[in-house]
Amino acid sequence: MKNDVKVIEHNLSCRCHRREETFEIEVKSFTVQYSAKSADSPPMSDNDKRVIADALKNYKNS
Repeated sequence: MKNDVKVIEHNLSCRCHRREETFEIEVKSFTVQYSAKSADSPPMSDNDKRVIADALKNYKNS
């Protein structure tokens, strides 16, 4: 599973710590946006990525 992380900054005073991660599952890309607790927060854990990937697979198959 490929995963790219991008930090989103709306403007110079933005403090929302938005992240965007793109997952490639079975040759299709899915983009997920979420808020991190702080600017220093690490990207999603492998377990979180797996849970989201499973949810996206289940959604695709429903």
